[in-house]
Amino acid sequence: MNIPQDQLAYVAHQLRNPLNTISVNAELARLQLQKQQDPNDILMSLERILQECKRCAALLNELSPPT
Repeated sequence: MNIPQDQLAYVAHQLRNPLNTISVNAELARLQLQKQQDPNDILMSLERILQECKRCAALLNELSPPT
């Protein structure tokens, strides 16, 4: 696989941002569950995680369309 370094850096950057959001919101949801907070707050955290997963999937599909 010969992918130019600048393209790899771009992909890494584009994946790192949503992964950070996923990580933060997973931790937030965990803390919200531990503190038995409002289920709507937990749901919002989980929705953000799902949105960012879709964003990552879209980026990966751009790089390698499904066959």
